[in-house]
Amino acid sequence: MDKRKILWYCLFGLLIIVLAVVVSLSGIWIKYKIMDYEAISVEPDSRDYSTYYNSLNYKDQLLYNSVVDAATEIADESEILNYSYDMEVFMNVVGCIRADRPELFYVDFEALVLQHSNHKTKVGMVYLEEQDVITDMIAKYDDAVDSAMEKVLPSMTDYEKELTINDYLLDHCRYAPGERQQISSTAYGALVLGEAYCDGYAYAAKQLLDKAYIDSVIIYGETEGAMHVWNMVQIEGQYYHLDVMWNDADIGDENKLRFHGYFNLSDDVIKLDHKYENKDIIPYAVSDVNYYKKTGCYAETAEGIEEVLYNQLKLAVEQKREYIELLCPETKSSEDIEAPYMAALKRVNEELGSDVLYEVFSIYDATARDNSITIQIFYN
Repeated sequence: MDKRKILWYCLFGLLIIVLAVVVSLSGIWIKYKIMDYEAISVEPDSRDYSTYYNSLNYKDQLLYNSVVDAATEIADESEILNYSYDMEVFMNVVGCIRADRPELFYVDFEALVLQHSNHKTKVGMVYLEEQDVITDMIAKYDDAVDSAMEKVLPSMTDYEKELTINDYLLDHCRYAPGERQQISSTAYGALVLGEAYCDGYAYAAKQLLDKAYIDSVIIYGETEGAMHVWNMVQIEGQYYHLDVMWNDADIGDENKLRFHGYFNLSDDVIKLDHKYENKDIIPYAVSDVNYYKKTGCYAETAEGIEEVLYNQLKLAVEQKREYIELLCPETKSSEDIEAPYMAALKRVNEELGSDVLYEVFSIYDATARDNSITIQIFYN
């Protein structure tokens, strides 16, 4: 046979093989694309207290669930999924888990490894400690959550439960000092160690709000040019901003003062000193529930300050509190508070028949944006 014909036959045969391979690979590629499309087209799941999970499509929810299941079991890797995910999707899913699931405090979310091959995906899990240490940490964490929830009574309204949770964290946590530690960015840091950064405060608040059956959302933004994390909370069908860390002034070692300048604010008010993007996932807070008005700590005019302080001092003595709070739009300095405070203190002491309250007080700003203050009172 002519060598040229043999060569042509060989080339033709090779072409047929190449075409067959291309068709086969195309078929596989089309198959996987159809699988991806079908997964994305499936109606996503919806869960209570999981705003970020609910924002994902069904395919991404599968990855979310596989990572959560692995973390819950403290496994080395997640189950294998028959889908592929790019790094952008993977990082988004990991961020959603971190925002929704504060009880997974022991996961090193920034070190998780996406592994995929032949349209199959699994995640290499990384933890902050060894498994036996984690098991002990989980037990301490559960005990801390239970202890905090003992303060939240079933008879309370959602507003009262939220306020109790905020105040519990103010009393039991402080801003973590010294060199930055990963654990201080977790709910474990806030609830067990009693030291946390802003994200630790926010994750702890979400954990307790979840336990109280109150919907809340973690908000990532910035304040004063630095990254910051806080919460949005749904009370009676409306969302409000709650920044527990900015409510915690940590005045003195005993930390017996409380501040509520960042309790249940609207978008307009929080944006005076907080920045964040109004993504579709974040609800709108169109109004605020002014804490000071709701709790009788608000004076409309300077003339009304004495009566407000009088009522607050009586209540503080009854509750054995070492502080009272006040918001009056007309006050400009501590000098505007001194005269009405001393008059109110005198009235309370006279009613009690003894000098229960000492004629000394200290004033601390609750926020930098308005005139809300916390007044430290002293007993004889």
